[in-house]
Amino acid sequence: MNKEYEKNQNAQRKSFRKYRKYIGKILLWGAVAVASAFIIPYGGMFSALKGLVGESIAMNATFLTQWGLTAGGVIVSLVNAV
Repeated sequence: MNKEYEKNQNAQRKSFRKYRKYIGKILLWGAVAVASAFIIPYGGMFSALKGLVGESIAMNATFLTQWGLTAGGVIVSLVNAV
């Protein structure tokens, strides 16, 4: 009985370790998604590109970069959740 209990406890510890790893990945990529939506300096990227390619293209490139990073972070978080 005691041996069976110990075996089950070891299996449970092993599975919790695996789930902690995936939860860490979910939180990491969730943070990337939030950071890309709110923290990436929109003005800095926009002003750097504005001189090179023009205002309209710079605005589109900045917008698509931010939302692309957000979507990528959400997708990777969902993949790790599943």
